[in-house]
Amino acid sequence: MGAVFVGIIRTPITSILIIFEMTNDYALILPLMLANMTSYSVARVFEPHNVYNAILAANNIHLPSGQDHVLLEELTTDDAMDRQPLTVRPETPVADIATLLEQHVSHGVPVVTPDQRLLGVVTLTDVRQIIRQEQHDKPIESIGTTRHLISVYPDHTLN
Repeated sequence: MGAVFVGIIRTPITSILIIFEMTNDYALILPLMLANMTSYSVARVFEPHNVYNAILAANNIHLPSGQDHVLLEELTTDDAMDRQPLTVRPETPVADIATLLEQHVSHGVPVVTPDQRLLGVVTLTDVRQIIRQEQHDKPIESIGTTRHLISVYPDHTLN
C-alpha cells in the first residue's frame, strides 16, 4: 500500500509515517523504506511528475520552479524590452486601441504625447471596460492608467 502511494503521489516519508502510525510496528520500517524508494525510482523513470503536477499540466497551469527564478535573476530588462514599443496618442479613440491591441497581441499600450512624454498605460482590461460601457469614441487619455506606474532601468533584473 505504501509503495503504491509513493508511486502515485511521490511522498515517500509521508507514506512511511502513515504506515508506521497504522501498524505501530518498528520491524516494518526498513522493508517499507526499501519498497518506497524502489517504487519512487521506478515511477520517476516512467513519469517524471506526480499526479498533482499532471493534473495542473492538463489544465495549463504552470507552477514556477527554482530554475525560473534563477533565469529571472540572470536576465536584465534590457534583454526583454522592446526598443520600438507600440504607442498611441491621447486623442486616439477606444475602438482604434481595441483593434490595435488585437492585431499586435498585446496586453497594453503606452499613451504618449507628441514630444514622447508618457501620460499613462492603457491595458486590455481598461479597453474592455469602456467597450462594455459602450463609450467607443471616448479618447484614450481619459481611461489610461496613470497612477502607480512602475518604471525600471535597463540594468535591472527581470525578477
